[in-house]
Amino acid sequence: NYELLKDDGTVNGSSGFVYWIPIGFYSNYSGTFDGQNHTISNVNIQAGNTAYVAFFGNISGATIKDLTLHNLTVVGGSYTAGLVGFTRNSTITNCAVTGNISITGTSHVGGIHAGGVVSITGCEVNGTGTISGTIDVGAISGLISEGSTTVSGNSINGVTVQGDGLVGGMIGRAIVGSAGLEVTGNTMTNTTVVSTGNSYKQNGLALGSLQAANGTVTFANTINN
Repeated sequence: NYELLKDDGTVNGSSGFVYWIPIGFYSNYSGTFDGQNHTISNVNIQAGNTAYVAFFGNISGATIKDLTLHNLTVVGGSYTAGLVGFTRNSTITNCAVTGNISITGTSHVGGIHAGGVVSITGCEVNGTGTISGTIDVGAISGLISEGSTTVSGNSINGVTVQGDGLVGGMIGRAIVGSAGLEVTGNTMTNTTVVSTGNSYKQNGLALGSLQAANGTVTFANTINN
């Protein structure tokens, strides 16, 4: 695994962030990224209508942990997020998106995670600004795909989550498989959810849409809005 961050939180081989190219943009990132509790500030990702746009664009069998992104601007197409765009059987833990937050995509848009099979624990979205897309939009995740089992101990504060439909403060849409899904111990405070409702009518303060044909869902969270 490459040691991307120096001790001061800057990136090896880079003097700043102008139009950051997502890690895993050209091929899946499959390692362990340990941010060592560093904060990376002022990340600017401008990708037009391109898919898989985030600090990490596309990861598979990976672990992303202990990293904060502060003051973040991201523009992309489908699977756009602050931290991770698309996931296959991956884990995101103890990460945060904070400060001035502007994340704009089309379908599957999230503050931490855009969409895919994932476990998300102990993460935070805390700041001001808007996370916006068309469908599947949420502050933690736009789309939790079948095979995911845990979204727990995360927090959201201060942001606006906006989309056409399948919009939720925490999760835009969750698809639950036979293994079930636990969405527990998450907190949401001062979070605004806006839906234009032109195409999809399923929206919610915490969870926009739940599709659970086979599995059991545990949903126990705290909302202080």
